[in-house]
Amino acid sequence: RLLRERIKTIRRRLQKIDAQHQQGRRARNRAELPTVALVGYTNAGKSTLFNALTASTVLVKDQLFATLDTTMRALELAGFGRLVLADTVGFVSNLPHQLVDAFKATLDEAAEADLLLHIVDASAADLREQFVAVERVLEEIGAEDLPCICVMNKSDLLAPAAAGPGEALAAGDHPAANTGSLSDRVTVSARTGAGLDRLREALIAALDEDRWNGELQLAPGDARLRARLFAMGAVQSEHIAEDGSVTLNLAHRRKLLQRILQAEGKSLPTA
Repeated sequence: RLLRERIKTIRRRLQKIDAQHQQGRRARNRAELPTVALVGYTNAGKSTLFNALTASTVLVKDQLFATLDTTMRALELAGFGRLVLADTVGFVSNLPHQLVDAFKATLDEAAEADLLLHIVDASAADLREQFVAVERVLEEIGAEDLPCICVMNKSDLLAPAAAGPGEALAAGDHPAANTGSLSDRVTVSARTGAGLDRLREALIAALDEDRWNGELQLAPGDARLRARLFAMGAVQSEHIAEDGSVTLNLAHRRKLLQRILQAEGKSLPTA
């Protein structure tokens, strides 16, 4: 009886979290901020890295599912601007379907992110198995094709002169080395700060790959769309013809531009 009550309480909490996350995603969409989600095997050091990047104090424990809810912080990157960084639940091998459903709220943040940081414990003896386990969960939630940076964490635990267990993976010798979702690899130590500048550079480069540059033609009646594009800082230049039509030179995130234009019954030019 007590167990049933506990299950009901957890389900109610998860439903509340899910509603809060949906509201948060709508707010982020209105703010036009890209979202970067940290994913990885449990105890890979996601929360420590999250804290190092955002200078926050998220709970850090060497414990299964220490992070159950998704924690988010704004992160300012010099040369890029603001983004939202999300710390998600740690994955495990053979995650049951019931748990995938239970953690839907936090896993959705990964599935709907613009970019994933797959955090790998470079010192783990079974890092290959951990890596594959995370990839399987990403497939479960439909996030396997998202742009992804593989972050080899805990480099401070590897002996410099020895071939650590993360060496082969860092070099690309692992089951998912050639997958389209894995666009880059960065070695860091969230504890000491080593490699964080390189990670920030990789973040900017990966997010810039989603940028669209080109011209968009608008009719005189598209004033609302024109104002929206100006407000989000996407317009680089503008030319207004005698008939009132507008040519905008745009530079912004492709995914966001597509979403905004689709809402107005339009699409980005293909050439």
